[in-house]
Amino acid sequence: MTLQTGVDGEEAALPERLRAALGAAAGFRILSTDRWSPHAQVAERYREGRVFLAGDAAHRFPPTGGLGLDTGILDVDVLVHHLVQVEAGRSDPGRLDAYEAACRPAAQTNAQESLANLRRLAEIQQVLGPCPDLASLEARVSSLCAEEKAQLAAAIETQRSHFLSDGRMPGDPRGASR
Repeated sequence: MTLQTGVDGEEAALPERLRAALGAAAGFRILSTDRWSPHAQVAERYREGRVFLAGDAAHRFPPTGGLGLDTGILDVDVLVHHLVQVEAGRSDPGRLDAYEAACRPAAQTNAQESLANLRRLAEIQQVLGPCPDLASLEARVSSLCAEEKAQLAAAIETQRSHFLSDGRMPGDPRGASR
């Protein structure tokens, strides 16, 4: 995934980029490509009768920050806890109605945080411009003037919350550390 669009020769470079990412000579055939666009969506409801949605079935948002996986794990953890309590007879089946109320706020918060992370990453690319490979990125960073270095440093600083976590997932109703 890159934040670039309209880069000349991007599709032709995919086999080489895939080989580099795999780090090994592997046989493959690219059947199709598609453009990715960011979305921040949370399902209208997490339950319909005996069917429960969790993880990517309940929400989707950009991968920035890893919050999609974290939110999916939260969904399943809360849902399984409720199911176990009901199945063991320790709770009324109505407890299952609390699943959505417990998880939806976290998904909504994390969807917005993921979009914010993506926007902050775009600030870095705005400073650097298109760099289709590592060599061009290194050359560009080496050529930054003092003002661009300051802009890049500021853009990188905005990433602090994206990469340095306090061990808590935004919106986690349990308030627990991972």
